[in-house]
Amino acid sequence: MILFIDSVFNSFTFLCVYFIGINGIGSFLFIFDKMSSIKHAHRVKENHLHFIELCGGIFSMFLLIFIIRHKSKKMSYYSVSILILMLWLVALFFLYWNFSYVFYD
Repeated sequence: MILFIDSVFNSFTFLCVYFIGINGIGSFLFIFDKMSSIKHAHRVKENHLHFIELCGGIFSMFLLIFIIRHKSKKMSYYSVSILILMLWLVALFFLYWNFSYVFYD
């Protein structure tokens, strides 16, 4: 499987496709939750939103907190999202610093 992925994509392209996909899914769920809150309909659980953030969707979802003003007043959600964002930034910096040769195949 890994051999197939490396033959079709290089590592950087695979990561870009992954992050675009997971951020798209996260954006859809976040906007859906905002629309559901306006209509007082079934909502997406915060744990599910945080799971998508942990998977890498934090980048678009954190921006959407401010753009569509959803969950911006809920400090418990906001603080967990900030922690997840900091975790991802540290992880990406670590990966780039230690494995930058992989990105330049």
